[in-house]
Amino acid sequence: MEFERKYYTGHVRFQKKVELLILRQGTMRIPEYEAKFSELARFAPELLETEVDKMFHFERGMDPELVIHVRACRCSTLDEMVEQATRLEDAMVAARGSAPKRGRDDSVQSQPQSGGTSDPDIPLPFSYCCTLWCISLFILH
Repeated sequence: MEFERKYYTGHVRFQKKVELLILRQGTMRIPEYEAKFSELARFAPELLETEVDKMFHFERGMDPELVIHVRACRCSTLDEMVEQATRLEDAMVAARGSAPKRGRDDSVQSQPQSGGTSDPDIPLPFSYCCTLWCISLFILH
């Protein structure tokens, strides 16, 4: 963390925290998503103080199809969750014969993976609104 404080400005650290909050798996496989999550997590240790915090934020960005199955595994650590999610994803890919279709080819998306819309008359999903609320807390502090 000392390296980040010394070589990254406050603005850059803030941007990385925001990236972490809006990070979505998108078309990435679980190992890629975990690597990006870990890279950004260095900039937000106050958000990821416990294993439960880490698991919550990691799960929030995962493919919803995987989340349902990973929750059933009742993982107790992020490493265990990543391992289970990787196994499940590999099994899903093998069953389908190709990677699951997940939308755009971005890891950080401006709209939520599922249920998102650019139509201003259609409300955003609750989880996306919570993410925006969290981001606004950082801006106000």
